[in-house]
Amino acid sequence: PLRILKLLYKSFLLATKLKPNVFLTTGSLPLAVLAFWSFIFGSSIIWIECSASLASISWSGKFVAMFASRFYVQHPALADQGKIYCGELA
Repeated sequence: PLRILKLLYKSFLLATKLKPNVFLTTGSLPLAVLAFWSFIFGSSIIWIECSASLASISWSGKFVAMFASRFYVQHPALADQGKIYCGELA
């Protein structure tokens, strides 16, 4: 619980300091939290789902999908309802 609060606080400070126009990430839970704060401060979010996600979207991906401007997946079976198949990234 304390680590989660620390993550929320640090990511909030980083988002307020950087204020990016576009936030692009290949995704993980800490970056999902930073993406959320960046979205709150007006950033466009581009999320590329991890290539390890073969059968379903990750928890962090499901969270970010609610507010992402673009959501890319690396497996065609995961492309649906606004998720775009982009092929594998090297």
